Amino acid sequence: MLNSHEEEQMDIGKSWQLFFDDWKQVILYPEIFFEKLIPDEFEESDNSLKPVLFFTITCGVLSGIIKTLLTFGDAVFAIIAYPLIFVSGTIIGGAALFLASKLYGGKGSIETAIKMVGYTHSVSVLSFGIPIMGSLFAFYHFWLLIVGTKVIHWLDNRSALFVVLLPLVLFVLLVLLITTISGVNIFADVLSHKGKIL
Repeated sequence: MLNSHEEEQMDIGKSWQLFFDDWKQVILYPEIFFEKLIPDEFEESDNSLKPVLFFTITCGVLSGIIKTLLTFGDAVFAIIAYPLIFVSGTIIGGAALFLASKLYGGKGSIETAIKMVGYTHSVSVLSFGIPIMGSLFAFYHFWLLIVGTKVIHWLDNRSALFVVLLPLVLFVLLVLLITTISGVNIFADVLSHKGKIL
């Protein structure tokens, strides 16, 4: 008979095994993995976000650890910051992709979209953790988002591409608008002090 400490260790071991199995399947067989996220209409669906949040937080911690090791301890903040960034990106990104998919006739749910975005962070372990190769892995992350959007929302490749691009373009435009407005305000403050003694 196992005591509570041994049972806890077995649960932790199972959690890590499930994490690595999911991580490997998302990287190697994304379409098959994302098809499993779609709830079966005859079965009761599990709308729990706990597994994907555990997965996302674990990816963030691993990414932070890798970055800290590769920068010889200069990026210790990443161990705490990356999980927070990944979780917020999962929720906001999933909601944005869900809304954009509805414009193109997507049929998936918001829960499935959030789960899909969370599981695509499997690539973020490498793209955030390895500084030089990060941009190459970021392209693969982008491709995973397109594949996942296509599968969970029953869209064609072209529509899935536009669904993923739309929130990105809107985000870039929002950032440009904010920086332009703040830049104009700073420039106006500088001009208003012309000829005055500070």
